[in-house]
Amino acid sequence: MRPTYRLLISALLSLAMPAAGAPASEQAIIHRRALEMLDARLAEDLAGLSRELIDRYPESDEGREALYLLARAKELQGHFPEALAAYGQFLKLSPHNIHRLEARLKIGLLRAGSQGENSILQGMLEAIDLRATNRYDRAIAQLTALAEAHPADPLADDALHLAASIQLLDHDDSVAAEGLYRRLIRDYPESTLLENAYYGLGMALEKQDRRQEAREIYTEIKQRHIAVSLFGAEVVKDNFYSRLWFNKVQARLGFLDEREQIYREGKRILARQGFMLGIGDRLFIDQPVGSGQGVRSMTQLSRELGLHAQFIAHWITRDTNWRWETPDRLRALYRSGHTPVVIDWYFGDEISPEQVENGRKAYLDHIRDQLIPLIADLPEVYVLLEPEFNKNGVEQWPGWGELAIEVIELIKHRAPGARVGLTLGNWVEAAHSELPKVIGKAVARSDFIGFQEMVSVYDASSALDPAWDPVDRSLHLVRYLHETFGKPIFFGYLAVSTYGDWEQQQARLLRRFGEALPAFAYFGVFGASYFALFDDPLHQGWFAAAEKNFGLVDSQGRKKAALAAWRTWGDSLNEIGSEPPQLLAGAEPSWQALDFSMKPLVESRFQLSKWCDWRVVIRGKKSGARTVFQGAGSQVLLRWNGLADQGRYDREPCEVRLTARDPTGNRIETPIIKACRILKPHPHELFHTQSATGNRRLYHWGGGSYQFQPGGGALGGYFSLDLSRPPAGIVVPLREGQGLDLTGLRQEGSLRLRLRLPDGDAGAEGVILGLEDGKGVHTTVLAAAYIDPAAAGGWQGIRIPLAHFDANGVKETGGVKPAKQPLDWGHIDKLLLTTTLRPAHMEIAEIEIIR
Repeated sequence: MRPTYRLLISALLSLAMPAAGAPASEQAIIHRRALEMLDARLAEDLAGLSRELIDRYPESDEGREALYLLARAKELQGHFPEALAAYGQFLKLSPHNIHRLEARLKIGLLRAGSQGENSILQGMLEAIDLRATNRYDRAIAQLTALAEAHPADPLADDALHLAASIQLLDHDDSVAAEGLYRRLIRDYPESTLLENAYYGLGMALEKQDRRQEAREIYTEIKQRHIAVSLFGAEVVKDNFYSRLWFNKVQARLGFLDEREQIYREGKRILARQGFMLGIGDRLFIDQPVGSGQGVRSMTQLSRELGLHAQFIAHWITRDTNWRWETPDRLRALYRSGHTPVVIDWYFGDEISPEQVENGRKAYLDHIRDQLIPLIADLPEVYVLLEPEFNKNGVEQWPGWGELAIEVIELIKHRAPGARVGLTLGNWVEAAHSELPKVIGKAVARSDFIGFQEMVSVYDASSALDPAWDPVDRSLHLVRYLHETFGKPIFFGYLAVSTYGDWEQQQARLLRRFGEALPAFAYFGVFGASYFALFDDPLHQGWFAAAEKNFGLVDSQGRKKAALAAWRTWGDSLNEIGSEPPQLLAGAEPSWQALDFSMKPLVESRFQLSKWCDWRVVIRGKKSGARTVFQGAGSQVLLRWNGLADQGRYDREPCEVRLTARDPTGNRIETPIIKACRILKPHPHELFHTQSATGNRRLYHWGGGSYQFQPGGGALGGYFSLDLSRPPAGIVVPLREGQGLDLTGLRQEGSLRLRLRLPDGDAGAEGVILGLEDGKGVHTTVLAAAYIDPAAAGGWQGIRIPLAHFDANGVKETGGVKPAKQPLDWGHIDKLLLTTTLRPAHMEIAEIEIIR
């Protein structure tokens, strides 16, 4: 391989994955050993390693989490006062750690248990561990035996409540859960868990379709928290506890009363508007994940797995490598029939009013200089701003809403195709009352509001509230958002981790979410994304080890049961049926007669009634010249400068025809501009042409064989490129020894190729085109951003505006990580063609640069 082009070939590999981490630090090694000791339940060794981390690395994440590990060690040793103290210290010092959920649960039990003789405390703690490792039957048996043997123990009601929670939330056995809740209510009428027990009983009855009995239970809870009821008006007791429970059961009663109507009307909405489904969390991924090898595009992988996603979600963070974040990647996604969804997670888990205030300028610079240029020319793209912002006090801070307004207006002004919305984390229900004051004005300026749901064994094994159920919790939130803000709602991402042998729970939850799609649609949800198609062993975040296992497919490519469960979402939509898409808005009058010598660019927008994979062909009736626009979404945008991708227009009438297909296969095909006539074609100059005939000075690298095949037919000669073992490619000299001065063509010039890809869009995966200056600096674009997938097997013309090539490029620097540097547009002397992902057989007949 020629060293000059090593960077070019590694480009897609670099953009597909996070940078490889540095060697594990000493504290990380000790932390990993401590976790192994916890799994082995070696309390003394665990305590020693935890103290070592606390003493030597107190300010590190591992040092802070070591307080939790120390508490676990003391718990295993039966030293409960010391465990209680360590859990308390851990909560003070670790605001961003999944183990906080368990720590809160354990603190409550340790405090309650300290009031008795600790007769069942150790057994309760063991049962929690059994639940966390999916040994539900053993946990339930142990808890019920403890409550029966020690009915007067301060934790006896907790034991029954935990057993009922496992039956309802984990085992999905509503009959057994009902019996345990009734026993708790009967035997412990003064328990502080009584409200939870009644609510859980109502949920268990609902699952058995005993709705009237459930209604009576919820009403009983509600009555206990009403201060005054007069002439139909109800005044809630003036305390936080009563307001919380009143609102909770009022929402449940509303859903119970309207359930049949909600599902019936929700199906009508789905048939009329459709429902977008997508996957994430990136555009390219390596195979196996984390290997740095075998990078594939998510579009191709999702098709091969039978998902046929309408959109692909792509995450951007403060650590994103912006050398490889280029607009052509999203153009290629859009052209392939997927609407891009960009999730901009700038502040991350550490977001707080102080962090936002201090980082305000950098954040606005990021939006203006990085995000907007990435999406500015896309006809349609969804932008989810700062998902999970509603934590650490931000959800009650007016400054966040003010900044959000500024960001939303900035994006919508500079990227007219962007649909923008803030995205909530599905938690902190008690703080929802503050949200309208904080983000109300920002949501009013948004196109939608988003939310997310993420679940793992960590939070599930600490859940005691019957309302924790992820499906019910999400429906409760969307109802609130619908009634409060009145905006369309985007289920930004759903994620269920299989860490801890949770594969069946993942599949079960996905099936239940799919069954609830009509209810989500009723409350205004128009689309949903599953967080990650593949497990990622390098992923880090709030869910600790469970972050690595959110995929529907594991990192080695093995399909999980949840993949089939996710497919049922699309199956259920097909069963409901779909109304054909409709064209809602027409074109501008200026299209009727076009003089491109006076107006070099015309633009028109069309609105479809629902998401469609669409295609518009402009065909000259006399010349046969064609221009093809294609994309995905409910908005069709045409920006036409009068140049044809194939052939050249004459003074002639043109046909402008739209074909659109929704996810269920309904199609419309119709002319969209009935009187389009070119009075004067776009004046253009052939600045440079590269004939295939006679040019034998081509440089080839990689393992594939190369042939030059001249002459024949109307096209003359063509390059036949057999790039059978990627990475491989060729270098075509342009005016060798002199180069081309393209300085004056940067904004109005184009590179035009005529090529044939027998494998269609699959063959184009990983094919990139580049320009290189005389100093070896090169800039590239993805061919898939310009190729017509429908033209597989035939010759097609593609036109790439020179403005789409980055003004800066990269150059091999002898192993040193290269930085971007300006391309010398005054001396472009090479055209680069390469494939980095899959074998490709390309035939290229013409290479032109036009002004």
